[in-house]
Amino acid sequence: MRFEALKRHKSADKDFTFSPNFRNISATDAASCYKTAPCAEAPGGYAKSMMIAQKPHPGNRPVLVKEFQGDKQIRFERDKDGVVTSPDISPDDAGWLARSKTKILNSLVPENLSQSVSKDYVTTRKWQLARDFLGAFAGTASLAAVMTAVAPANTALAALSIAGLTVANVNWFKDRMGQVSSIAATNIARIAEKNPRPWMMASDIIQNVGTVVDAATCVLPPLVYFPLLTGMGIVRAVGGAAGGAAGANVGPRQAIKGNLGEVSVKNGNQGTLATFAGATAGIATLGALGSFMSFGSAVMAVAGIGAVGCLVTYYKMLQALDYNPVNEKGMRYVMDHMQANNGEIPPPSRNLMGQVAGLVKRDTLVAGNKIKPLLEDKNFNALRDTFKDRPYIMSIREGKPYLVLKHEEGSHDQPQVGTKPLPENSDFITKMAQTQAVYQGIMAERLLASPDYASKKAEDEEAANRWVIDESLKQTPADIRPFLTQMQEAGWSVDTVRFWGEERPATLENASGSKS
Repeated sequence: MRFEALKRHKSADKDFTFSPNFRNISATDAASCYKTAPCAEAPGGYAKSMMIAQKPHPGNRPVLVKEFQGDKQIRFERDKDGVVTSPDISPDDAGWLARSKTKILNSLVPENLSQSVSKDYVTTRKWQLARDFLGAFAGTASLAAVMTAVAPANTALAALSIAGLTVANVNWFKDRMGQVSSIAATNIARIAEKNPRPWMMASDIIQNVGTVVDAATCVLPPLVYFPLLTGMGIVRAVGGAAGGAAGANVGPRQAIKGNLGEVSVKNGNQGTLATFAGATAGIATLGALGSFMSFGSAVMAVAGIGAVGCLVTYYKMLQALDYNPVNEKGMRYVMDHMQANNGEIPPPSRNLMGQVAGLVKRDTLVAGNKIKPLLEDKNFNALRDTFKDRPYIMSIREGKPYLVLKHEEGSHDQPQVGTKPLPENSDFITKMAQTQAVYQGIMAERLLASPDYASKKAEDEEAANRWVIDESLKQTPADIRPFLTQMQEAGWSVDTVRFWGEERPATLENASGSKS
């Protein structure tokens, strides 16, 4: 058999090429020469020097592929023969039971979990779900108590025979008071978002105390029912507003890939399952305890155990939460530690209950006050010159630091844009200015409380105030970025700066300027 135009021959799906110089060779001989060329057995020896070279083909190259399926990374290996294997269990190739499990997990767990949420997400969700379970566990008992106590309370109210004091009117008043209180709590919400973790804990304490109070209605006199629930409703509304404002940024901080919608929905799904399980356990426990103790005792036991469990698990959740904004209380804590430890910047305090107790102390510094009182100060021009290189001006008014954010037209008094690990956006410039102003404000407060100031004030109060301004300025970093960088490295959330005051700086220019 002659090969007049033979260029290629396929055997066992392998491609090889014959040299075009040799034509007198049979197909059988050609195939036998595969992998053994040069072939000494070819007729006439024509194939003795024929080289058979395998052509490279992408389909014949082994490939390793990694793919995320849910929160798992699945590896696939494709060999040169096109056979696909996987050392991992792929949900797509598993049986119906595994596929069903995967679908359920996909409705509960954010996709690509290790990459799409913050590092604290898993730990905080575990404690939060435990808290949801115990909350529903206790809530079942308190609901049973309220439903049991309402009939005797209505009867006792009707027996008073007071005009207008009807069951319908009292219930309407009880419900409306809670709603009005939540509106009135707006200012508390503004306070709470500046110091979130202790306010979240305080709010949860209020809610769990309310659960126990609800449970107590079945063992208290009937006439106490409406006043007790009305008062507790007001307290709960205020606490709920504070807690909601304090925790509003937790979701956005944990959904780090712009997947807030998905994370929120799946968190809700997780919570639904946890509360369902908790309510079921509460009903079963209440029934079991009711077989050997009174209804009132059983309700109080279940509600009390659940409420205490809620507080413990929520405390654990907040301890695991990586959310420690830079605020006045945090700055005071850091600067006190620095003073006592040779400038060392500490991590955020772990004493959460101590922070809750400290909520009674309000912030005193305003990093962005109104500028008019400063303009009226006879020493304004001197102060303006003193702070020409700073993004703020500080004076002493009524024995306290008075801070105004400012920008001199044509000057370089604003902080430079941050570099990693600090936020690199221009909006952070004002936050850095506020932080620097508060730093000097705290230093000034220390000097105002010192014996040196007291002695200087006895001689000349104006000179003493000027001494405070100059000394605190010297003790305040000219560049606040290294300080914030160290705070970030210590565990503070420097991307969230929360101080009181107007963030927009006042613009200062000469009277002949073009701007008003």
